[in-house]
Amino acid sequence: MVKVLPKSKQTISSEDKLVESVYQRGLFLNMALNMSWQLAIVVIVPIVGGHELDIHLETTPWLTIVGTVIAAMGVFMILRQTVKAAAVRISAPKARGKS
Repeated sequence: MVKVLPKSKQTISSEDKLVESVYQRGLFLNMALNMSWQLAIVVIVPIVGGHELDIHLETTPWLTIVGTVIAAMGVFMILRQTVKAAAVRISAPKARGKS
């Protein structure tokens, strides 16, 4: 059973602050790296694919424009997904490791 102290007696040590800071930095780095490779794929594949199809089908620039629009929608979806994941992870950081 967890005993909750009154707000006036709750203190956070500097060690706890340091641990939390390191955890938050690691979380940010993890999410940034994850988002970066997803964005790279979502942008490069449709645009390059559209360009290559344009060259092959001789429809320049229409499929490149379509690829760019698809890439923009993909970027929006990736950013939205990342923000949602960050909100979930940030909303309950105190729950990890505490019993």
